[in-house]
Amino acid sequence: MSIITQGASVCSKCGKEHIVKIYKSINVAQDPELKAKVLDGSLFLWECPDCGTSNLVAYDCLYHDPEEKIMVWMLPFGEPEGAEKTAIMNQARAMGEYRLRIVKNAGDLMEKLIIFESGLDDRCMELVKYVAGKEMPGVSRLHFYRMQDDAMVFSGMRTSPEHPQGVMEGFGIGLNVYEDCQGILTRNPDIASAEGFCTVDAAWVDSILS
Repeated sequence: MSIITQGASVCSKCGKEHIVKIYKSINVAQDPELKAKVLDGSLFLWECPDCGTSNLVAYDCLYHDPEEKIMVWMLPFGEPEGAEKTAIMNQARAMGEYRLRIVKNAGDLMEKLIIFESGLDDRCMELVKYVAGKEMPGVSRLHFYRMQDDAMVFSGMRTSPEHPQGVMEGFGIGLNVYEDCQGILTRNPDIASAEGFCTVDAAWVDSILS
């Protein structure tokens, strides 16, 4: 079941502290209305009653989809104590084969769920980002957000002499790149995410290619 508690958060504009709702655990089979709020990011936003500013609140949150056999643990402040992590891993094992992931923030959680919702492999997607980064100089911080026909659509930051700070743009990458990356994993079965909860991101790609 979903576990909801409260915590203090400080407004980024006026500096006032308020008590906000915190979702320590989300079970979308029991609370399906929360799924859309996670996917659009609204679950992690609160509006300051003093100045009206919309703020992002960071907290540990375990997302659980029993039907899709997915658990994604958002841990912005680092991994929890071993006993807590072991207990949740044992729970996942008892329910069958799960995809278990750790992410650092709400944006990464949203992307991970969109990848899985699209029927894609997050390991392949991280390889796609790596390849795209090599082939598109000046482009970084790619985030997948939807499929469009035979292309994967990403948001990303492009820097140039005219825009040294970077400009956010959309980028389409053909599914053939994904299929090539999928072939790499198929031909190299030893390249796999670690057992249990693990982080699959750019650092993971670096570790398997080093």
